[in-house]
Amino acid sequence: MKAKRDWAALVVGILYLLTAFFMFVSPLWSLTFFGMFFSFSVLFGGIFDLWFQLSLPASRRSGYGILMAVVTIILSLILLTGSQAEQALLLPVFLAIWFIFFGLLRIVAGIKLHQLFPGRGRGFSFTGLMLVIIGILVLLSPLFSGTVMVYMIAISFVAVGISRIVDFFTLKVYPEVTFYV
Repeated sequence: MKAKRDWAALVVGILYLLTAFFMFVSPLWSLTFFGMFFSFSVLFGGIFDLWFQLSLPASRRSGYGILMAVVTIILSLILLTGSQAEQALLLPVFLAIWFIFFGLLRIVAGIKLHQLFPGRGRGFSFTGLMLVIIGILVLLSPLFSGTVMVYMIAISFVAVGISRIVDFFTLKVYPEVTFYV
């Protein structure tokens, strides 16, 4: 068996490092890009959630689920129709509002679940409380939170990029074998 290098790992690693470099150099543009990506992702998620709720029998539909889906769709449409600067500045604020709103709904759902099934619902309430706390912290300094978010993602790209380049130099691919050796 003749071993070959995984050139895709090298190319992907370099692309990740270039992406990270660009994010470090231009965090505002990166935040705008994430705003667009986030808006589309949230829009599709909201549409899917609404479709899921409406596909359930009427007796099993959740008013909270429908409300959350509609609010999610509205927030994503507001972000999508804004300018690049508005997206960069509003993304952290909308994330914070979304976290707080979603967290409060999870707390209410956890309480309702606990009333119906004693001993259940604590996880909903706990994660709801965490979302509310994170939302409040982001609202206290939205631009700082957005910048930190961009830098954390850039650092992640550096780590993954380096690991893929290390894979290129340390791992060999054997065409007859379907895993790395």
